[in-house]
Amino acid sequence: MQWVVLPVSAVKDLPGLRISPPGVIPQRDRRPRWIVDYSFSGVNAETLPLAAIEAMQFGHALDRILREILLADPSLGPVEMLKVDISDGFYRINLNIEDIPKLGVAFPTQPGEEKLVALPLVLPMGWKNSPPVFVTATETIADLTNQRLRSRIEPRPHALDEAAEAVPSPAPPTCPCAPKILRPPSRALKSYRPPSRSERRVHWRGKYITAQPVGVAVPSQRDPCLPKRVQPVAYIDVFVDDFVALAQQCGNSRRVRRTLLHAIDDVLRPLDKFDEVQRREPVSMKKLKQGDCSWGTIKNVLGWIIDTVSMTVHLPLHRAERLAEILASIPITQKRTSVKKWHRVLGELRSMALALPGARHLFSHMQLALANKVKTRVNLNRGVHDALEDFRWILQDLKRRPTRIAELVPLLASAEGHHDASGKGAGGVWFPAKHLVPRKGYKNQPVLWRLKWPQQIIDQLVSSTNPDGTISNSDLELAGGLLHLEAIAICFDVRERTLLSKTDNLATLFWQRKASATTEKVPAHLLRLFGLHQRFHRYVPRHDYLSGPSNPVADATSPSILSDMDAEQRDSFLRDLRTAKEAITAGVSVGRSKAAGSVWEIWQNYCSELGIDPFLEAIQDKVPILQVCSPWPSHPR
Repeated sequence: MQWVVLPVSAVKDLPGLRISPPGVIPQRDRRPRWIVDYSFSGVNAETLPLAAIEAMQFGHALDRILREILLADPSLGPVEMLKVDISDGFYRINLNIEDIPKLGVAFPTQPGEEKLVALPLVLPMGWKNSPPVFVTATETIADLTNQRLRSRIEPRPHALDEAAEAVPSPAPPTCPCAPKILRPPSRALKSYRPPSRSERRVHWRGKYITAQPVGVAVPSQRDPCLPKRVQPVAYIDVFVDDFVALAQQCGNSRRVRRTLLHAIDDVLRPLDKFDEVQRREPVSMKKLKQGDCSWGTIKNVLGWIIDTVSMTVHLPLHRAERLAEILASIPITQKRTSVKKWHRVLGELRSMALALPGARHLFSHMQLALANKVKTRVNLNRGVHDALEDFRWILQDLKRRPTRIAELVPLLASAEGHHDASGKGAGGVWFPAKHLVPRKGYKNQPVLWRLKWPQQIIDQLVSSTNPDGTISNSDLELAGGLLHLEAIAICFDVRERTLLSKTDNLATLFWQRKASATTEKVPAHLLRLFGLHQRFHRYVPRHDYLSGPSNPVADATSPSILSDMDAEQRDSFLRDLRTAKEAITAGVSVGRSKAAGSVWEIWQNYCSELGIDPFLEAIQDKVPILQVCSPWPSHPR
């Protein structure tokens, strides 16, 4: 029993009684979901946050799943996936009896009938504490399962495991087909028309040529940084009430599913002979019979189609069609729209941008339009329509270019670089790893680059003598960051490799990490180019901060310092650069140590007393020596 419906006359004297209005949320391919507005009666505002808020870790569930798939050793076979859905969700957790009257709901009645009140006996949808309390249970199930899988405990047979094994995995979901999703949907405006095939011919240098597909080819070799595992993958993650299991090898997959089913029974009580006929198994039997609990290499996981054989992820057909519908509903001639619709558009586009490389960098102008709304209307200027046009281009590119999982998961950096910029120009240095493959004509060695700004840019720089300039120093630092990535992409094959770029400008760092800025000025346009550059070259960007005093190499490449350097000074600089490269290869970097002030001097004195090389080149196991030294101040947890 989940709810009790009683007349108002029977409950009006209950202590703490509050009555809140209900609502309904429509769902795709499912019946509408009942939800209650507990903010109406002040219940949510007065609820104490006693539930484990930190248990709600589902925001990064997709990231964790993709990482496990990428780190799996392909020599042990393809990674297979299954899904287990919890039936009735929140209704599996009972309420304290004293709290029930506070969560009363006005139950709909016919005109003239006595008013009714519904009292929940279980967690209701809409209450502030329902999600963390329920997620605590499902996260506990996932933790128990992973703990048992790591301990190699052999589970007992489970009745639902046999039922799931008898159901074949459903047919792979349909991959989005460009001609279908680009056709204007029935609800689209007539003014929207997809580009014709003739538009692929462009006029260049006095003649028409056929435009080639944008982007580089998919790499044929696995990243050498990825580990070679002895044990096959066995992993469980959960998004609220949807469990996702990963496994390699047939025998191992049965063990993973049985372990998960037993963990669910340990936390959420299974059926027994004393239960009423209305009570159902915690595991959704409807989804099990549809094949969700059957193993497969192609599954719809958390709204994305994941293929563990081709190692790709793409939008399901209905979401791709929804993206086409959104873009078709806002023609380039439209000047404004409602705030409500714009909220919905931004929310859906952001949810789709999670696994579309480059899409995160397209929201600056659209976010600014929302920030500058006039009452209930949002103005759609040229910058907004340019961003929507970029999404249309990505939509056309879906069929030709599915997203590779390796483009979404950051790993250990294959190259670390530092860059800096000034009013005269920009420069930087890259230290590539040994496994990073150089392009033809280049060698695996540090990359130095520098550029002098054109005079028109220098003239527009904001300064004490030019307060009306339109370009700030942070804008130049951001432009330098883009040029920094272009420098490594020119010299090395960076496809599906992680690149760590460091700057000493905090504004630049925040823009790069957030991938957007609520402005229509220079940063918005540069961030768009960041996204297009990443999508073209298929690398995984990471950005970090390096304080100015710890960034001497990047400072030295700045034209303001290097312009007057003679041959002898350049030779000395290159010698220092080679020393830094050797230090990084050995695992101890002088530049990084200087960030802690006198730490490098402490380390050198310590090594001198032991009679060992500060770079530990001749020592295989460096960890014990570093642990014994420990010159860094300790911080209490």
